[in-house]
Amino acid sequence: MADRRRTPFVPALLAALIVAAGCASSETAPSGSPATEDIKSRDTMECMSMAREVQAGRQGPQTTIDQDRYQQCMRERGHASGPAR
Repeated sequence: MADRRRTPFVPALLAALIVAAGCASSETAPSGSPATEDIKSRDTMECMSMAREVQAGRQGPQTTIDQDRYQQCMRERGHASGPAR
């Protein structure tokens, strides 16, 4: 009998999760719009900053970008791994 009382709970929970997922905020805009380009440019700069490494060199510190870390960051943000154009 306990299974019958729980049965309506499962569909209600699933419906609530679907509604919540649909209401989740996101910074998506139509592809090619200025807002999309602004978001991609911001994400590019943030990912490059996160992937930046400074190493000691003969002529002073050398700054490099860890390409794997940069590309992973861009993928996690929903972009192709290339730089903003």
